Amino acid sequence: MPGSSMAETNMQIEKAVDVNDIPNEAVGQIEDLQRNFSVFSMLSLSVSLMATWEAFCSTMVTGFSSGGPVSLVYGFIFAMLGSLATAASLGEMASMFPTSGVLTWISGWTSTFGWQALAVSSPYLGGTLIQSLVQFNHESYISERWHGTMIYWAIVLLATLVSVFSNKMLPLIQNLTLLFHVVAFVIVLVVICTVSPTRHTTAFVFTESMNNSGWSNDGVAWCIGMLSSCYVLIGYDGATNMCEEINNPRRNVSFAMIGSIVVNGIMGLGFVIAFLFNLGDVEAVLTARTTYPIHFQC
Repeated sequence: MPGSSMAETNMQIEKAVDVNDIPNEAVGQIEDLQRNFSVFSMLSLSVSLMATWEAFCSTMVTGFSSGGPVSLVYGFIFAMLGSLATAASLGEMASMFPTSGVLTWISGWTSTFGWQALAVSSPYLGGTLIQSLVQFNHESYISERWHGTMIYWAIVLLATLVSVFSNKMLPLIQNLTLLFHVVAFVIVLVVICTVSPTRHTTAFVFTESMNNSGWSNDGVAWCIGMLSSCYVLIGYDGATNMCEEINNPRRNVSFAMIGSIVVNGIMGLGFVIAFLFNLGDVEAVLTARTTYPIHFQC
């Protein structure tokens, strides 16, 4: 019959067209990039970009002084749920238009500025964390701002060289980074739980609140403290910028975003709970000469 033959013809046309190419053609984009990333390497990229438990080492002091343990624990849970909801929305759009080019002028520049801010803050925190570690172990060391700046530029230079000259090796590098991310988490968690001479109670971890933020309203202080949890959960949307370099982006981009939040969310929550149980002297942490309290645990 004519109707059935037309339907069979349409099905054959649909099978002949790669579904991953349709959105790019729809927005007038020609594919020039190789799809080198598998779903696992893209998950590794998103997980390592977030680096949740590592970032918590540098931002935790804000949440601890603004809201206390309840801000860190419950604020992290709220931030994780909000990130999952956002990732689900982005994943839906990525499944329809798996390309990083579908942006308006305003949203494109907003996204660019956001990633530039993240690219600045991450090596800065890493550099000052190294500087604070040196300060903690060597009392004779005099901390200077330019020391942290030089470490910051060294981290940026290293990341730039890897991105420019090792592009084809990036999937392997990301897989190795994920392995290091998990192994280091286990090592640090064991050290925190075994070395600390002081153990706090369950009531301290899940019900204790404090307000050293300068705000008289505890609710405002709690919200400020939750920012430390929000910061460590950003970066999962990096998978959307790699749509043209991953196989089957309709499915794998969404999987990488949501999977990275689940993986880092579980590790981050476990890290912050272990940290609070083994924090030690609270006053010593708040008045320490070093910037980051994680040094008291390790």
